[in-house]
Amino acid sequence: MLGSAALLGAACFTAEAGRAPEPEEISLSEASESAVQVIIPDHHFDISTHSVKSGTIDFVVHNGADEPHEFVIVPRDGDRYGMPFGEIEPFDGGQTRALRAQLAPGKYEFVCLIIDVIDGEPKSHMSVGMKTSFEVTR
Repeated sequence: MLGSAALLGAACFTAEAGRAPEPEEISLSEASESAVQVIIPDHHFDISTHSVKSGTIDFVVHNGADEPHEFVIVPRDGDRYGMPFGEIEPFDGGQTRALRAQLAPGKYEFVCLIIDVIDGEPKSHMSVGMKTSFEVTR
């Protein structure tokens, strides 16, 4: 799905700060008690907090929808999107997955880049509301 990043818009930026370890999917038992909880009902994200301190951040993501969704972390600079930084590939409704990421201070967006036929037209889930803002502070 990372190839779908072009859907994020024509204006992209590149963050060339120090390289953090690549985000990785972890088992649910490895997720910290302070993990950001994300629930995915149909076509939006409900998150336990919209702001955390920088460092190692665990995300526990439950797909409560009837269809597959994905969880993609994308940096933002105003109205410009960066390249996706980490993701949980599409997973079925009723399943829960976890992701661990090292996030620097800044603004991010959680999105789903899956494309489906919605109302008779191909649309990304992001375009019909599957995005939410998230901030990482110092």
